[in-house]
Amino acid sequence: VIKRVDPELLAHFSSENIDFYHMYFKWVTCLLLRQFSMKTCLRLFDTYLAIENNYFGFCLYILAAIILKYSKKFKKMGFEEMMIFQQNMPTKEWSEEDLATVIAEAYVYQSYFLK
Repeated sequence: VIKRVDPELLAHFSSENIDFYHMYFKWVTCLLLRQFSMKTCLRLFDTYLAIENNYFGFCLYILAAIILKYSKKFKKMGFEEMMIFQQNMPTKEWSEEDLATVIAEAYVYQSYFLK
């Protein structure tokens, strides 16, 4: 998804030797629930429950939408800054509306790239 939506961001990650697997493993294993406040987590969990199958796959689209949301910021960072930022992303301060926007973007990516 990132390669197709923002190839410059992916090139920047590559130039800084950022490996998505290592960078976001803990996010995905927790279905992104640790990244948000409890209220926002409930909204995200509700989304996962509404998906009849492959909620884990949808989680990856949400992750891509979050990364792309911070694309401009990431492009200005070096390796250390990116590692620190991704460990402390400001998602805990997000409102339900912020999350709803990212979920909507994730649905768009999923519908576009699963064809």
